[in-house]
Amino acid sequence: MYSTNILKRIALLQVFGASVSLVASSTIVLVSRKKFFVVTEKNKEEDHAGGETDPIVEGNKICTPYRRILIGLSFADILQSVALLVGPFVPPKGTQQSP
Repeated sequence: MYSTNILKRIALLQVFGASVSLVASSTIVLVSRKKFFVVTEKNKEEDHAGGETDPIVEGNKICTPYRRILIGLSFADILQSVALLVGPFVPPKGTQQSP
């Protein structure tokens, strides 16, 4: 159906794109992880009359929905990127892509 040269190019593009996605999502998870589990010292006597809304504080963790969604989506992207990286190297025997 396709020549082996075209299949190699497609696999190369897939591996390159998955590698970039893996690095980017891993960076997002590592950077967000540090802010996700930050220990805060909140002064109970401090007045927050400035109109600013503080993030939701549960115990000693700052948990905003944005950060939780961002970490969850990045983690799912890491899993898919690993699958896309491994995909070209494990085709079933008997197919044109198999070594």
